[in-house]
Amino acid sequence: MTNGIYRFLSYALLIFVFTGCGMLDSGPASTIKTFFKEIEAGKLTEAVDRVTGPGVQMMGKDKFKAALAEQAEEIKQKGGIKSIEIKSEDITGETAVVEVLITYGDGSTKTSKDKLVKGEKGWLIFAGL
Repeated sequence: MTNGIYRFLSYALLIFVFTGCGMLDSGPASTIKTFFKEIEAGKLTEAVDRVTGPGVQMMGKDKFKAALAEQAEEIKQKGGIKSIEIKSEDITGETAVVEVLITYGDGSTKTSKDKLVKGEKGWLIFAGL
């Protein structure tokens, strides 16, 4: 009887740990939401690590990070991010397209449609040329 309780508690603890690390909620939509929240919070290194593709390689991570810093300033000037609404998420194998509507604190909005690719560490935003 006690083995069953310990087994249940072990599973519950694992689920709690994985959920807290984001390992169970790592789909394309979650990646997009996290990306924009990291930019808003100034976690630009983390945000850059969520992007892959020839655009990043061509610019280099430092220049890409500088571009995200400009975006972070723009978000701040608009009163921060009020909400991030996923309009659609289309997954086809190892690629996905996510359409998102961002509403800022000043009431303005921005819609973006982002392509993602699945890598070893999960979903990454694809920056083409």
